[in-house]
Amino acid sequence: METLGAQGVGVFAMGADHLPRLTALMRQYGDLPMDLADASLVLLAEESGEGRIVSTDERDFHAYRWKSQHPFRNLLLEQGGTARPKAPALIFSHSTRRYYSIA
Repeated sequence: METLGAQGVGVFAMGADHLPRLTALMRQYGDLPMDLADASLVLLAEESGEGRIVSTDERDFHAYRWKSQHPFRNLLLEQGGTARPKAPALIFSHSTRRYYSIA
């Protein structure tokens, strides 16, 4: 983790105080439906003030809005799905179930 931290990677820790917002987001986007992983990424964008993400979930993140108004900017899709993002991004790792902010 020290190496990752030196490279500008951070880990966001959710707490029990985030549960009401996560629940509200999953209800708001229930027609998609939004799962906990997606709600967590929206929450992370709201907490960090950053809507640039890297995600293969094109449909849902095209519909989601952080702070109820800001669209996400999916850097993976902008770069054809193969290149490393040039700008800071929020990334969810399904293998570790953690969110990372790449600066």
